[in-house]
Amino acid sequence: MDDEIVLATQNLLRQCIREQCDEVEMLQSIFCNPGEMKIDDHSILTDMFDYLEEKSDRLTKKLDYTITIPISSQGSHTLELQIEFPHTYPSLEQPNITVRTTLNVPNKMQIENEIKRQVYEYIDGDEVDRSTVYVYPIVVWLQDNIDKIISNTTKSSAVQKQSPDQLNVDAPVEMERLWIYSHHLKSTQKRQDIMKLAKELDLSGFSKPGKPGIVCIEGVKACTQEFWKIIRQWAWQRITVRLSEIKSKPQSKCQQFRRFNQFREILYGDDCDNDSVAPITMSEFMKFLENHNCGYVKKELLLLE
Repeated sequence: MDDEIVLATQNLLRQCIREQCDEVEMLQSIFCNPGEMKIDDHSILTDMFDYLEEKSDRLTKKLDYTITIPISSQGSHTLELQIEFPHTYPSLEQPNITVRTTLNVPNKMQIENEIKRQVYEYIDGDEVDRSTVYVYPIVVWLQDNIDKIISNTTKSSAVQKQSPDQLNVDAPVEMERLWIYSHHLKSTQKRQDIMKLAKELDLSGFSKPGKPGIVCIEGVKACTQEFWKIIRQWAWQRITVRLSEIKSKPQSKCQQFRRFNQFREILYGDDCDNDSVAPITMSEFMKFLENHNCGYVKKELLLLE
């Protein structure tokens, strides 16, 4: 029985790799103009073909490539669809998708994350046949919908960022402080994206990289929830909201809710030189929380995994 399972698994894997190779050849014939499709490491394809021809009995690296799509409503700007394929795509697993644009707008990251969210929503819908490869339908769908997504996201961002003089200063505003705990936060890209997103959404707080990774954000609830909705879609070993603090404030006094003046990344203790290579210790981090009147959150952040 075990031999049958091993053989079935090997056959499934070979079928998936064969379909991935066929899909690449098909896409290369469609996106054949310079810059439309890019494969960074062609040796991965060579390894895949060697595996299919039984010249090799194992696979190491995963296939990945980038397809560039023009954004017709944004002049010469483009969208890069970066795709990494698990070995068992399409039969068992979905591709890992990253979206990058050349847009030069304040809500760039919100747009990119909304595009990614809607791409995965499209994949999970009824229009995609996931029993076979489906990158080309994704690209066609993006070409048809990217302008609408950008427009709708920009309108939503504008509503969230209404200035005080556009609102009734006595109207209550829901403010929120989220304490987010992750198994670890080490990726340079994630750390940069967290900083950019917090700035875009006018959030204050901090990000503590390392293990565990801890992020505190505070601001208008609609913006803190948007932040959480975006980052939880990223690849994490584990991430959760440990505590949510919500309070209604008059528009004229909502900034009093904040305990941090800005959003920043904490790398070193307050008593350490900025050039120090020693990361902040847990005792220094606890002192940092106390200095910002947040000592009460220790028990939530230090719960056992």
